[in-house]
Amino acid sequence: MKRALVAAVMVTLAIPAAMAEGVKVNDYSWLQMSPSATGSSVGNASGPVTGMDAFGNHNNFRFGGNAWIPKPGMTGTGSSVPGQMFWAEVDLGQLRQIDSVNVQWHAWGGTSLSSFFIGVSPNGSDWKWVPATVTSGQNVEGSKQAFSLDSAAGEYRYVRLRFEPDGYTGGNGDRGGPGMILIDPRGHSTLSGNDTVNWANSKQFSVTVTSSSGIWDGYDIAPTSARLADIVSGELYDRGGGGGGRWGICSTNVGSFVYNPDHWIQLDLGEARTISHVVGLWDSSHCGTGFLLRYYDEKKKDWVVPEGYEKFLLGESSFTTHASGGLASVTSYTFEATEARLWQISQIAAGGTGYAFFNEVMLLGPAEVPVPEPATMTLLALGGLALLRRRR
Repeated sequence: MKRALVAAVMVTLAIPAAMAEGVKVNDYSWLQMSPSATGSSVGNASGPVTGMDAFGNHNNFRFGGNAWIPKPGMTGTGSSVPGQMFWAEVDLGQLRQIDSVNVQWHAWGGTSLSSFFIGVSPNGSDWKWVPATVTSGQNVEGSKQAFSLDSAAGEYRYVRLRFEPDGYTGGNGDRGGPGMILIDPRGHSTLSGNDTVNWANSKQFSVTVTSSSGIWDGYDIAPTSARLADIVSGELYDRGGGGGGRWGICSTNVGSFVYNPDHWIQLDLGEARTISHVVGLWDSSHCGTGFLLRYYDEKKKDWVVPEGYEKFLLGESSFTTHASGGLASVTSYTFEATEARLWQISQIAAGGTGYAFFNEVMLLGPAEVPVPEPATMTLLALGGLALLRRRR
């Protein structure tokens, strides 16, 4: 009996104190991974093309910030030349379950958009095409619409929007056709292994946002709780389009163009999460140039800058996509993996307009959730040790 109890205790103690399981997500944006995990390209019937950007660049439509607009030389539009097919594509880097695609476009300056096709492919060669019709009244700058793949839903790596001549028109000057602000494939899965996940996504997880005084929204008023929550909505799109107002959150620095160290935005993740990457997605017209990230250290009872975040102090970021005027629509920092519940963004540096608006903030980390040791096994170990002591 004694040997059996010893064996039970040894087996119990050999079980890891904690294991990890995957993270289930639904209607999740596959762009909300590490920015370097996805790619993009544009082209026409001749294949991929470069140097045909009338505004922005094609990196932008991965983040819902500044628009990418094609030149007439790419689309073939002009006073005496009919338009031709052109396309815009995102590469997710690996197969993902895709159920729908959110699209935000830029139909302005004489351009229009009425219809297009959504293509999905596992390998970039074999495509399934789904027709997409623009809702009446949505043919304006910054309009957005969700399109379900229905029976075409499945696992794909590439998503391509194909624009045919009968579904769009070219515009004034160097606008060859409607531009793209966002191409956002969405789906469901259980993330694990080497996957990262955006823990600052209130659509998937419990996230609360608060701020200090001195943080303003696009109407130069203190933001409501709903406006603050918008920056962790899990929805990547430019809040400034379509005359809807600047819905991002900013630290106003009119006249100084520098940050105020007393202004902050705090993200409460509900429980401690391991974070190794922060991404700030800026408004299309009011991009910032940087920010500081801190976490609350429960042991030190103080706010601490993560190890490896020195790039901010040097005025650098690890990843940017540049729009007109040299401003970046995305600012991203990678640092040593840190576990914390409370995270704070401060020292928000404004760009040339004197404002820095966030459309969205992402806190990325490993897609793992610790699983405590089963209570029954723990009780068995404790009971076995107690019996052994009694028999002695």
